[in-house]
Amino acid sequence: MEFEDFVVEFAHWFQQQKGTPIAVLIGLRADESLHRFNTIKNSKKGKYKDKYWTTRLQKDVYTAYPIYDWKTKDIWIANARFSWDYNRIYELMYKAGVPFSMQRLCQPFGDEQRKGLWLYKILEPQTWQKLVGRVEGSNFGARYCKEQGRKN
Repeated sequence: MEFEDFVVEFAHWFQQQKGTPIAVLIGLRADESLHRFNTIKNSKKGKYKDKYWTTRLQKDVYTAYPIYDWKTKDIWIANARFSWDYNRIYELMYKAGVPFSMQRLCQPFGDEQRKGLWLYKILEPQTWQKLVGRVEGSNFGARYCKEQGRKN
């Protein structure tokens, strides 16, 4: 199951458990693509209480994009200013030379995510060992995608 499908299914299940409207918070920045911007600014979509930064998924289930209009630097400024907790893997990615625009935390085997598979070995060696033990071809995939990146 792809992550996007999981979010919808989990939200539906969770809403049924609670019996009240719920929102799934998504840390999306619209400056990364016109498609993302259009998703948020779509005037025809269902919204929660006319908040354009929300999208109705199904009855009483919404997605909310509270930082859609932030830039990457805005997020890091807020982290520093308000001492927010955040995933330290981002710091490791930065130290490994991954540009801010390419930093992602998600499942390792999606179409785009496989390009960063080699990073697990460096950033999360314990997770990497589990991946290699469970998913046949992980090591080869990590090596191959890194080689492909050098050719492009």
